[in-house]
Amino acid sequence: MQDPNILYPGLPPGRKLALPVIHILDSALSLKQATIARDAGANGVFLCDHGASHEATLASILEIRAELPGLWLGLNMLGGILMSFAPHVRGVWTDNLPLHKFMEPHFGGVLFKGQPQDWNLLPRALAEGFIPVTSGPSTGYPAPPSRVALIRRRMDQILDPENRAPLALASGLTPQNVGDYRENVDIFMVATGVSRDFYNFDPGALAEFVSIVHGE
Repeated sequence: MQDPNILYPGLPPGRKLALPVIHILDSALSLKQATIARDAGANGVFLCDHGASHEATLASILEIRAELPGLWLGLNMLGGILMSFAPHVRGVWTDNLPLHKFMEPHFGGVLFKGQPQDWNLLPRALAEGFIPVTSGPSTGYPAPPSRVALIRRRMDQILDPENRAPLALASGLTPQNVGDYRENVDIFMVATGVSRDFYNFDPGALAEFVSIVHGE
């Protein structure tokens, strides 16, 4: 099981986490979105390259680290992980489940969109210390709550449910549906459902989302 204190120092076990996803355009806009997420009460942010250059990605990482040093910052590299980025972030997310972890914590895709729908990846992810992250069928489409509940039951069968292993969820989440997943999911990644466009969060929608995740 992943120690939640590795993910977010000082976080009480059992706390739900909201980790908004910033699509990188340039470092100034990335910093603006990270500031919006912080002000909304998010527990941290993920940066996602989604076609951005490695230079723009590194510039965004360094800008956020310099201006918001207390904000948890993770990296979702669709274009491939560059290990030179690792010292500047506190976690990584890959849509697949690679042969080994790149760092702690590593969010690895299990039954994730665009990846093999192989239930045998779940016990491997847990045994090797990945945080499983699952999704809906495609970007912007939510996962069926019944499927997420089944993943949680399988996790509790593999590991002691008294020592609950975290499950992360991405894609299709909104303030209107996130409450449907709170019982079974611990970490929520969100972008489209709280954004005005591909690069800009809607501050009000994001604040509402975070409040629901935190049970406030």
